[in-house]
Amino acid sequence: MEVTTEHITPISARVFSTYRNWPDEVARKGASLASSLADTYGIGIVAVPKPNIIGEGLKPILSANQIGLIITQNNPLLNKGITDLNVIGNNPLAICAPGTPPFLFDGSLSTHDIRHSAVGLKEYADQYGILPPGIVQDANGEASQDLNILYKILEGDRSCGSFPPLGGTKGLWLAMGMEFIAGALTGGFFGNAPGKPWGEGAIIFAFDSKLFNSAHMIKQIQDYLKQFKTYPGYHSFEISNQVMSRGWIEYPKSQLDSIIRVSNRSGINMNFESLR
Repeated sequence: MEVTTEHITPISARVFSTYRNWPDEVARKGASLASSLADTYGIGIVAVPKPNIIGEGLKPILSANQIGLIITQNNPLLNKGITDLNVIGNNPLAICAPGTPPFLFDGSLSTHDIRHSAVGLKEYADQYGILPPGIVQDANGEASQDLNILYKILEGDRSCGSFPPLGGTKGLWLAMGMEFIAGALTGGFFGNAPGKPWGEGAIIFAFDSKLFNSAHMIKQIQDYLKQFKTYPGYHSFEISNQVMSRGWIEYPKSQLDSIIRVSNRSGINMNFESLR
């Protein structure tokens, strides 16, 4: 895979490639570069195309015992009746810190995590003919259970409504702020478009303890995390270690049945019996 790196300042660079894969190796390379810059200067800032799995992109930073942050600009899925245009992205962000296990938050700014649940929501709508409360809102920002709004959104048309932002207008303002940092700052800032494309911009930050001579940073992080019974990343790292040790993934029956139903409707003939 051909990846181009452009150094801008001593602490900042840009990584890009015309090839996109899954998981996003370009994002990993960008995180590795940010981590390397942080190791030298205390902070590293790298612009990349929007990562496919943003939490996954922070793994190189975690491996270096650094604090990491990814801010992204992506598809405009949010509104609250403040504009008739499709210009506010569902901009996900991810934050990591080197605990045992490490802290790794990865989330979007919609009330529901649309990236992972869109297929399930459509399946629910197809089956019951209505959506659960709080999933979508109409073009005026009012709560709605109209499944046609979901269908339109999944087709790239946000003219009938959108997903509600996390925390109401506070989440909306945060999403707009991220348009400037991950969009305009990286050259990926775009106006209204029916299909404003994914991948407009993302920035990866890596912070090393030497930035402020905080020699006890890692110990402070670990002592803080020990006070919690669980936190983002706690169980996922346990599961990841189990999967890597045994070489296979154990899907819950409900999730596997959902995959089978979707594949059957799509005309994909796959034998899932061996996965049960």
